Amino acid sequence: MSSLSAPSATLAAAPAPAAPVQTAFGLRVVVGLFGVLLAVLCAGLNESVTKISLADIRGAMGIGADEGAWLLAVYSAASVSAMAFSPWLAATFSLRRFTLTAVGLFAVLGLLQPFAPNLHSLMLLRTLQGFASGALPPMLMSVALRFLPPGIKVYGLACYALTATFGPNLGTPLAGLWTEYVGWQWAFWQIILPSALAMFCVGWGLPQDPLRLERFQQFDWRGVLLGLPAISCTVLGLSLGDRWGWFDSSLICWLLGGGLLLLVLFLYNEWSEPLPFFQLRMLSRRNLSFALVTLAGVLIVLSGVGSIPSAYLAQIQGYRPAQTSPLMMLVAMPQLIALPLTAALCNIRAVDCRWVLAIGLGMLAVSCVGSSLLTSQWIRGDFYPFYLLQVFGQPMAVLPLLMLSTNGMTPQEGPFASSWFNTVKGLAAVIAGGLLDALGTLRRHFHSNHLVDSLGNAPLIDQHSAGLAKRIHDQALVLTSADLYLVMAGIAVLLICLIPFVPTRVYPPRAVA
Repeated sequence: MSSLSAPSATLAAAPAPAAPVQTAFGLRVVVGLFGVLLAVLCAGLNESVTKISLADIRGAMGIGADEGAWLLAVYSAASVSAMAFSPWLAATFSLRRFTLTAVGLFAVLGLLQPFAPNLHSLMLLRTLQGFASGALPPMLMSVALRFLPPGIKVYGLACYALTATFGPNLGTPLAGLWTEYVGWQWAFWQIILPSALAMFCVGWGLPQDPLRLERFQQFDWRGVLLGLPAISCTVLGLSLGDRWGWFDSSLICWLLGGGLLLLVLFLYNEWSEPLPFFQLRMLSRRNLSFALVTLAGVLIVLSGVGSIPSAYLAQIQGYRPAQTSPLMMLVAMPQLIALPLTAALCNIRAVDCRWVLAIGLGMLAVSCVGSSLLTSQWIRGDFYPFYLLQVFGQPMAVLPLLMLSTNGMTPQEGPFASSWFNTVKGLAAVIAGGLLDALGTLRRHFHSNHLVDSLGNAPLIDQHSAGLAKRIHDQALVLTSADLYLVMAGIAVLLICLIPFVPTRVYPPRAVA
């Protein structure tokens, strides 16, 4: 009997895991939430601004086009990988401590990058910064779900929605500001002062949870060894596919094939793990599964409506980022008003957020169909009437998804929801880039060949024949842009068709009457 009672006594005497600190909602929590939001916006802007400013950065640092593509790809791969695993680490080391560390590393690495002595050191700095950057977005959702009271939780989710609607549209204006008027180095340095402010707000506002190092006893090592290369290879393959000819390149075949195989093994491993990074059983909830699929589709559409006019104005009209900025600002700045208004609408009990989502997607579809009427004569102002629909269409297409999926979710499920949402968000952005590149190349070749064939029997020797090749190239680009807009509209309409059949209605907690 004594030999059996000893282990029982040992287990009884073992200390219970430290519980997270319970903090009453107040000014400190609001300041902490603002700090995390500021850090996440900086992370998104760092990626988009350096991407848009890449030509100036390459020229200043003597980097070739292929090397520049790798710089963007490794950053994206590291960022999306960190989104998958950072919620587990934050729960282990505490949300406050982990966020402060990630923001600090993110800012220091940004400071060092313009001084990189060679391409390899710059690539290493970008990869490490990608990990720090990707660790931040899941923290924003975790803070909103954990600390905000039910009656205003939808406004916290609106803060998260800002990272999908407000932040990406600021990339072009800031890139134009730094490259045209200040200096290319500020494409890297723009994050330093906001990151310092974010660290102060997080350090003062968020409570300090105790360490929970006992979680490492159940650490999912197989998940890391399978999931990290799976996500990285998939993102690299999608990011570099168009430049290397997709499946004509053995490198892309290995990256995509190996990445997808490892991804399947990773998900199989997560199903059986006692403490996984991804809780697959959560996908049995119709609203969550619908929200993840629809979020991916919406982000693809938002990527398209941001990149298509920028590429058109640059290639056809010769616009620099500073000249394209007013179009992006037209969508970005009103988000500071449109998102709170959308949150207030969704917080009314009589309003079904599914139909708010349908109206938002409809506005995106109409905007894309109208923009597909572009001609080679269009300038920036011709896009304005259709992009005004994006002002409310974007928040109405994003915020209801967050509400549908997180309603009724317990605080313990918050890290798993954060992993799902942010990983899907990161992958959707990469998929959108690959899809737009692949479709753009395919349709551009089709229209070029069709235009050349149509002119095959026409008399070409006239006073304008010298510019014929350019006119064909420009017209092919215009037709390709129109095709891409129609594809984006088709995705939005397809998502609308799912709404009557998949999601169930949810009500805002403690809704305002």
